[in-house]
Amino acid sequence: MNHSKTLFPKLKIAVKAFVLAVLIANLAGWAYLVRRRAKLKEEVVYWKKIVHQNNQYPDGWAKLATLWYNLGERELAESAILKAKKLDPVREEIRKLEKTINKK
Repeated sequence: MNHSKTLFPKLKIAVKAFVLAVLIANLAGWAYLVRRRAKLKEEVVYWKKIVHQNNQYPDGWAKLATLWYNLGERELAESAILKAKKLDPVREEIRKLEKTINKK
């Protein structure tokens, strides 16, 4: 009995289903990243307004540093965390964030 006539079509279907599942998972992951990036950019706009209203607010600068870091804007993150640290040089959370941002 020749099983190749019945096995190969089923195998082809299984491989196609697997490839399709992987593509769908990748698209879902990509869509999530796009939405997350857009949300982070919205938050940047919000926090820029906050620090524009009160330039002496270290938490605002720390939040901007975190957002820019997560967006891959390293120079902006470094600048913002320096401002936060200058405004509140003793706060441990700001110092830890600075270490995270400045890791090479």
